[in-house]
Amino acid sequence: MPGGLQQGLQLTARRRQREFNANRIILGERPLVNTTTEMLDVKVIVSMPAAALQAIVANAKALTQPDEKGHYHIDTADKVGEMISKFLAVKDFETYVADIDNYP
Repeated sequence: MPGGLQQGLQLTARRRQREFNANRIILGERPLVNTTTEMLDVKVIVSMPAAALQAIVANAKALTQPDEKGHYHIDTADKVGEMISKFLAVKDFETYVADIDNYP
């Protein structure tokens, strides 16, 4: 990987980790202990119950104000990604995937 690209990815990873921990503080939660871990954006297809997606959309709408026409401007895909990322961090995904017994 070219040096500039790798450096850019590292800066983005550190920025996202700082943002993630700042959001945890705003929500009254403690920052993650391991704040030096690089965070990467991974694009994947995730299967989830329809009810989970419906809950994310409903809660995102409840936290957002509609515009003057009554329309909500919410990026549902981003919100799903944020919720999954938070879940993985809170539930210690790093330890889970380190255990070979958890693999199918």
